Amino acid sequence: MTRTFARYLADLAERTAATFVQAFAAALLLGAHYDLSAAQAAALAAVPAGIAVIKNAIGAFLLRRTADPTPRTGAAYLVDLAERTVATYAEAFAGALILHGTLSMSVLDSALYAAVPAALAVLKGGLARFVGDSATAAFLPAEKDPGGPLGSRPA
Repeated sequence: MTRTFARYLADLAERTAATFVQAFAAALLLGAHYDLSAAQAAALAAVPAGIAVIKNAIGAFLLRRTADPTPRTGAAYLVDLAERTVATYAEAFAGALILHGTLSMSVLDSALYAAVPAALAVLKGGLARFVGDSATAAFLPAEKDPGGPLGSRPA
């Protein structure tokens, strides 16, 4: 397995796990309002995580994005954080729409629900400046992060 491929896999795992945790936390926080069981909350988190896998796999492998050798700092961090936040919202909203009939959630409820995982993505991205590589919104250490100083960030 090449080093770049291993880093893409680490990035994919980090993004997928983060999406699941954020969506699950949102479902648990809002579970009483939407009358969700733990199993329904897990399903509501699993669908966006699955969408995250598909989105990132298509972007990284099928479109054969090339590596960018420049470190991500300053405004690039904000772009990374914005992309992760928008992607998390879209994935959570799509997941809620897919399950809205089963969960008795309206489209508006789905949109409102999706805002919570997106807000958690912003919080996670801010914490990542102190936990992971400070140049990205990921919790991955620099040697595993495709956006870190070692440079294999997808374009």
